[in-house]
Amino acid sequence: MYDWSEPVVVFLFASVVFVRFRFPSMAPWITGLALVGKQYLFLAVPILLRRWRDLLKASIVAVLVTAPFALWNLKDFWRSLVTFHLLQPFRDDSLSYMAMLARRHIYIPGWLPFVMGAAVSVIAWRKRRLLPATQFAACALSLLVFFAFNKQAYCNYYFLVIGLLACSLASVAEEGPLQRHTESSREY
Repeated sequence: MYDWSEPVVVFLFASVVFVRFRFPSMAPWITGLALVGKQYLFLAVPILLRRWRDLLKASIVAVLVTAPFALWNLKDFWRSLVTFHLLQPFRDDSLSYMAMLARRHIYIPGWLPFVMGAAVSVIAWRKRRLLPATQFAACALSLLVFFAFNKQAYCNYYFLVIGLLACSLASVAEEGPLQRHTESSREY
């Protein structure tokens, strides 16, 4: 039986929201754990990890979590993590614009979703100050664009987008009205 892994990733991102407001020093570590949940979450790295020291902490967690699997069999690890997904055939039953356009004999290149998702991430990264709610919303937008134009996208993919939007709403509720409207709010 196959199960979706997205609920686990949503739980990890909800944990990131929790620790950002209750235990801020733990936030980069938990963020690193959340980011290794799915291969395409590399798009969220420049949005969520804006300082070098936070990126370093998250990278340490990412390496500690994935290294045992990689060291067990590096060739199979790479194949299941990257090669398998790049070589998967196009699915015309996908919930994406690529599939919709292909049914009308209009084909878009496979690299386009990567460029579009990365463009959203870069635009968000260029903003100097992003509140946590905006960061999660930007992650959701980046993944939404990535999925909407990809060769394979199904309802479980969009479940993650909805989960990130819920994290954004939770962050707004946690920030409070004064912090949202002041220039002195913390940057994560």
